[in-house]
Formats: sequence, C-alpha cells, structure tokens
Amino acid sequence: MSPNTNSICVLPDLARECTIVFAMLLNDAAVEGIVEAFLAANPKPNTIFCDCSTIYPDTTSALQSKASELQVIYLNGCIFGRPDAIQAHKGLVISAGAPEGRARVTHSLSVLSLVIHHFIYALLRTWDLSSATKHVWSLGKW
Repeated sequence: MSPNTNSICVLPDLARECTIVFAMLLNDAAVEGIVEAFLAANPKPNTIFCDCSTIYPDTTSALQSKASELQVIYLNGCIFGRPDAIQAHKGLVISAGAPEGRARVTHSLSVLSLVIHHFIYALLRTWDLSSATKHVWSLGKW
C-alpha cells in the first residue's frame, strides 16, 4: 500500500482521517446507510466520498444533496466489467458529480478502466443507466 493510503475499518475514523473515500456496496440501502453514517461522523470540508456502486439516480441525487450541505463532495463512479477486464484495466467507469471532485479521483479510477465517461451532475437527474452505457459503447473506444 502507498504511504499516502490508509486502510481504516471504523467509519468515524474514516471520516476524520481521510480526504478521499472509495466505496462499492451491494445496493441502495447499503450505500444510503454508509454515506449517512459517514456524514454523521463530521468529515472535513471538501472530503470526497466516491461511491462505485450501481444505484438509482434518485438515490445518488439525494446523497449528493445531503453531502453538499456539509461541504462534502459526493461522486458516483459506477464500475462495469468482469474481474478479468478490471485486472487488465479494460473496465468502464461512468463518473458523475462535481467536476472538481472528479478531477481529484480520475487517476485512481483510471487504474480500473480503459474508459472513464464523465457525466455532469445535471444530467444525472434524468439519467438512465442503460442509455448511458449504450452511449459509452457507441463511442467505439474499446
């Protein structure tokens, strides 16, 4: 592990000590529970919480709104690809959220992906994941 990386198992410690947090959880309920507990632990302003789970756009919008009230940047970076594709850096990441936050995590997400397709947050309010995925495939960067 890099000297600038921490492995922390307790959520309040994560909120207190880290400025960028990545999570990949099972479903909307799990993401909501973890993000709300993280926000309740009073993270530093401008901390990034990048959720790599595939969740509903409405859930993403609600979590982004709650995070922004505390000056926390909530990003969604859905990761698509089989394990062998991810290991070969040929996955697909569809990233959404504040541009300044995405800029800070793009390098980390690029380790997993051949293509990172960024969506501006305004699009996420009406974003249909299947349409977004079809659009990315149509770019022909595979």
